[in-house]
Amino acid sequence: MASGLGSFGLGVAAFYLNFVYRALSFDEIAIGALAAAQAIGGVAAAWPAARLARSYSRRAAILLGGVVTAAGIVGILVFDPLLLQLASAALIGGGGIVVYSSGSALLADATASGDRPRR
Repeated sequence: MASGLGSFGLGVAAFYLNFVYRALSFDEIAIGALAAAQAIGGVAAAWPAARLARSYSRRAAILLGGVVTAAGIVGILVFDPLLLQLASAALIGGGGIVVYSSGSALLADATASGDRPRR
């Protein structure tokens, strides 16, 4: 349930980010670059996220990922230049993958192996 709600929330946020980008007078290429920057941030942070989830507690990793994601959201809302927007979008992607991978691992740790396919 939490995964579904979290994914829905991120989808709604991505939808409304398009309006923020339009309000900043970005064209289609810039909006595409911002979407790509978020994906690239997620890919770039995937290996460090896996290491973080093994090195620290799941809770600490989720909190750190949430802070990185929040910093990216604040950056998108505060900065106008495209380069800073791209960096902020990459932070959102990177923090999101940390939260998602650590949350999945936390759920797997807290669930009996027979119940995992239903989760």
